Amino acid sequence: MWWVLWLLVALLALFCSLDVWYFLQAAVVIVRAWFQPPVRDITAEQTLTGRVTPHDIDMCHMNNARYLREC
Repeated sequence: MWWVLWLLVALLALFCSLDVWYFLQAAVVIVRAWFQPPVRDITAEQTLTGRVTPHDIDMCHMNNARYLREC
């Protein structure tokens, strides 16, 4: 039974250290883009919502490296 706990801890450590959340979010954005209508006006405002995790924040706003990665 202890091996299950160790397996969960190992998976959690990999999830946190390899930034798996970023890749899952990228997959969701790609799938959502397939179902959106095509963009006719490239100068129109485009929005993309997302979540900022606590390790992405520097001084109460998203840090520059993470912001560029999201763009």
